[in-house]
Amino acid sequence: MKGIRRGSIVLLVCSMLFWGTLSSQGAMAANQAVDMKVTTADGRTRVALLFQQKPLFHLSCDGENQVALILYETAAGVEFGKAIAKEGKAIGFEEDRAASSLKVKIGLKGAVREVECSWIPKEKVLLVDMAQVKHLEGAKPKKAGPASLTSLRFGTGDGYTRMVAGLGKKPAWSMTSRDDKTLIFDLGSVSAALQRSGYGPMKILKSVSLSKQKEGITIKAEPEMPIERVRLFWLQEGGKWVVDFFERSPDTAGPALRFERKSDRAEEGVHPPRVTELRKETESSAKPEAMEER
Repeated sequence: MKGIRRGSIVLLVCSMLFWGTLSSQGAMAANQAVDMKVTTADGRTRVALLFQQKPLFHLSCDGENQVALILYETAAGVEFGKAIAKEGKAIGFEEDRAASSLKVKIGLKGAVREVECSWIPKEKVLLVDMAQVKHLEGAKPKKAGPASLTSLRFGTGDGYTRMVAGLGKKPAWSMTSRDDKTLIFDLGSVSAALQRSGYGPMKILKSVSLSKQKEGITIKAEPEMPIERVRLFWLQEGGKWVVDFFERSPDTAGPALRFERKSDRAEEGVHPPRVTELRKETESSAKPEAMEER
């Protein structure tokens, strides 16, 4: 009987180890944040994150001076951890191993005016480019109470479609990309005075739908093709929250944010061609065609 009991115990332990191994493998993240670089100049902060593959993410702005990036199904690589530590208090970092997600918090010295997010396939880089409010723009007193969405208009420019939301008050917002089929925008503490809930089709976007939530509104955009570059900014004059959907992403993050790869190190004596950083398209230079409410 003792031999039978011992055999049963050994079998039970082996089974537990086997299933435990499978469970840990199943919980492994599908992607990895490999490295990170940060540059700050002329009121802009640019954060480049290197991945193994295109990430699933949630980008948000509290309406003041902080931008947060949650990376789903992603683990932190060794070099990424070193890069985070190098930035000190400038960038906050949280890792949720149980949920296989990372959270990066980026603080600016001034209020956030513009955030541009681009996925650069050739470099496997997610570029988050942020601009803070200029001193000349001035800070107007905040309006009391929640913002109200009074209009939602669309227009087109060279290579992009612009969505303009009339709010009157700068909102806290988030953008979620869980797949290539949809982009979801959530506006907190915003009420909707509009009766219309659907828009489109139009250039770049098949449809845009609007729905009311308990603590704000959700705007769901369905693109014709995967969108890899989006710019969001606040226009103080007129109280407009603006989103630009671009047809294509930049070809490169620029020489200052270039990552050295293993293949680069292997090719000793071979100098890559010089890459010229793309000229930043400013808010004033983007002049879409006449807007029309759809």
